[in-house]
Amino acid sequence: MRNPVQLLYRPIWAAAILAACLATPLAFAAGPGATGNHADIEARYQSDIALCNSGKSAEDKKTCLREAGAAREEALRNRLGNGNQQALSANETARCKALPTEQRDDCLLQMSGKDTVSQGSVNAGGILRETTIPVPAK
Repeated sequence: MRNPVQLLYRPIWAAAILAACLATPLAFAAGPGATGNHADIEARYQSDIALCNSGKSAEDKKTCLREAGAAREEALRNRLGNGNQQALSANETARCKALPTEQRDDCLLQMSGKDTVSQGSVNAGGILRETTIPVPAK
């Protein structure tokens, strides 16, 4: 004769296994990278790692590898902006709102890119943007 405790746990284990099997596809579908293609994210990560290991990156290898990993994690969490213009505009405005009133208009002009000359590149170490803002004489 079987142990009564074993008979009691059998349906509980069966229900737990069934729930896990049913929940797993839902967890992957609604997970952090649900809107991004996991294969594309991994391919980009591998490409970044190869660039770091080649020594052609604009930063040291340790920093490059750390940044590649951080970018991968943010992509998996679907928290990379990927050029969302509305989000970029909101960010620019929020940055300027933090400044004193007399500097706010100049900040917004600079963020707009009007009368701005850009030099350099990310690969060269940075982009320098120069905005001409006329200031009336006192």
